[in-house]
Amino acid sequence: MKSTNISLILIIILTVVLMFGCQTQTVAKTNNEPTNNNPVTNEPVNSNPTQKDNCKTVNIAYQENVEEKIDYKYQAINSDTSKILHDLDLWLKGSVGIKNTEKFAGNFTVEMTFMTTKGKVFTRSSTLEIMSNEVKYFKEEVDIDDNERFNLTYKVIPPKKIVNVNTVTKYRQEQQCS
Repeated sequence: MKSTNISLILIIILTVVLMFGCQTQTVAKTNNEPTNNNPVTNEPVNSNPTQKDNCKTVNIAYQENVEEKIDYKYQAINSDTSKILHDLDLWLKGSVGIKNTEKFAGNFTVEMTFMTTKGKVFTRSSTLEIMSNEVKYFKEEVDIDDNERFNLTYKVIPPKKIVNVNTVTKYRQEQQCS
């Protein structure tokens, strides 16, 4: 009798589970693909419940420090060219003197361009640290053909110093949803 009661209880539980716990909804299909529509209203269901429909782009203000930089002051003392021999090979030597007229030391770069009358162009660059009120000579050499005429031009690239730091307001765009 005890086993009959247990069997009867299991049958009742199984019936209740099947009747109430396993209800299914019909999902409409197109081309064997399930849709994301509500089966009752046939309206699209929001697949991301945290996503809001009322979103707008807004400008958010923030502040940033901007440094104003200027070149160091300097004085070009002189530039000179000469021809020199290296093991019976003729070379062209260029020299440019730079004086740092600032209160602080800095790294100065000089780019020298040698142009021959035959159209050959050689560019050389070097960087030296120059102390306040000091003069340093930048020297470069290039191999040239015998009896070739040439021209030397140079460009000085001084270091930069910060003269002012300004706080400016800038804006970035963000999405805000309600």
